[in-house]
Amino acid sequence: ELTKLVHGEKEAQKAQAAARAIFAGGGSHENMPSTKLSDDDFKDGKIGVLDMMVKSGLAVSKGEGRRLVIQGGVSINGDKITDPQYALDKAAFENEVIMKKGKKVFHKFEI
Repeated sequence: ELTKLVHGEKEAQKAQAAARAIFAGGGSHENMPSTKLSDDDFKDGKIGVLDMMVKSGLAVSKGEGRRLVIQGGVSINGDKITDPQYALDKAAFENEVIMKKGKKVFHKFEI
């Protein structure tokens, strides 16, 4: 309701659709925040979960990212990540890669 008052009906509908897509697991992820990764971000064909978190702004430092991972607050495509050394290779990015921080923060990564 507040979004409708401040931004108008059209923006409120877009926000509602984005919330449904993210929290209900249905719909598209087109309105989800995303980060485009370049070849320079990959070392030996892989990128670490901590590097992804810092690059996207999900963590301000690798230390903060490490604590979140160890405490079980990070998942990628629905799989909980508990190893701060976890890394994804480029092949993983052929499909959508969605990182979840906590219960409500979602972020999409693309090449």
